[in-house]
Amino acid sequence: MNKLAAFAALFSPLKGPAWQAWQRGDFERAAELAREDKRAGPRLLLLLAHITGDYDLAVREYAKLSAIEKNTELVLEAVFESLLHLGRATEALEMFAPLAKIRAYRSYYLRAQFMANQPMTVDITSTCELPFVKSEITDLFPGISGRLNGQDTTIRFDTGGAYLQMSPSLAARFGVKAQGDVKMFADLKMDAASMGVLEEMVIGTARLTNVPVIILDMLDKSALTEIDRSPIMGTNVLQQFLTTIDTPNQRFILSRRGDYAAHFARLSGRQAKVPFVLWGSHFMIARGALDGVEMSFFIDNGLIMESAEFGQPSLLVPKSLGSGWAATDTEHMRRLPGMLRLGTLEQANATAMVTSDAKWRPIAGSMGGVRVGALLSYGFLKHRAWTLDFDRREYVFHSG
Repeated sequence: MNKLAAFAALFSPLKGPAWQAWQRGDFERAAELAREDKRAGPRLLLLLAHITGDYDLAVREYAKLSAIEKNTELVLEAVFESLLHLGRATEALEMFAPLAKIRAYRSYYLRAQFMANQPMTVDITSTCELPFVKSEITDLFPGISGRLNGQDTTIRFDTGGAYLQMSPSLAARFGVKAQGDVKMFADLKMDAASMGVLEEMVIGTARLTNVPVIILDMLDKSALTEIDRSPIMGTNVLQQFLTTIDTPNQRFILSRRGDYAAHFARLSGRQAKVPFVLWGSHFMIARGALDGVEMSFFIDNGLIMESAEFGQPSLLVPKSLGSGWAATDTEHMRRLPGMLRLGTLEQANATAMVTSDAKWRPIAGSMGGVRVGALLSYGFLKHRAWTLDFDRREYVFHSG
């Protein structure tokens, strides 16, 4: 390959067997093939280190790349988020300073700026159990009691969201100063947003300071008034702890990460473990199958809708996948033709919300090139106690 062809190849989409394995979520095979691929391999090894949580390795792999390779979009995102996961926001800020005026990177720079200037701190004194707060949407989108900047409130949790999210009116109530003008993906579309920092968040025996806040205009326009009144903690808050969302027992359990004895002493029943990976800031991906077809799922409990007859959907799927499935009593919802499976867990007679392919593309395009077939949500997850273990990168489901 001559120099011009090599230069052009860096800016073309990643190709070849290693990249194909990455796309289908076979990360072990992708790693094997990447070591033999001199063109795409170095970049792909960085992406693999990032998505599997070896953030130190991702940063080291980045240092090996050429100047041209370092400035490709996926590489920039992976190393930036790896630095933030490591608590090295100052380095991320310096890296993105030259890109700060480019709109596509503005939210990255702003986030790094907040986290470098006001680093988040986390402390939890002991394992705690918090009951779900009863409300009109508890069965669809549960929450717990907490305090933000000294004010009592209900805090809901959303594994499809990042950090702490709230509406502009809630930000004003809690004294969070909105800064910046960015676009962020929320509620299946790009929406106007700004950012801020919450000084203190208390949930049970846990206390966090300098929590990054994403302020979304669309939350002030929600048809669900309970959403308007509730801040939402996303994956970046949940990952600070060993966390269990125990819907059958209407409780939320928090422990210090790695404190397995104290945490699992509060849970019983059969365990099923499902590995997951995490792309970017907060996108969790796990393998399963739909009607016997293996695929990767984006794990997001925040699909807040229901059918009077069939309840809350287990999936969100693109129209190209679900248009031929049997209709339900609710527009845009369909019955799955076969078994839904996550790891070894199965659900029969599940329902799915169908969205347009145009609305699905930004979701599928947010996962670093991994092909995500569907969004798996609370209609599936709520039937068992669900523990999120970010050290071992696995979900532990408890049933029976």
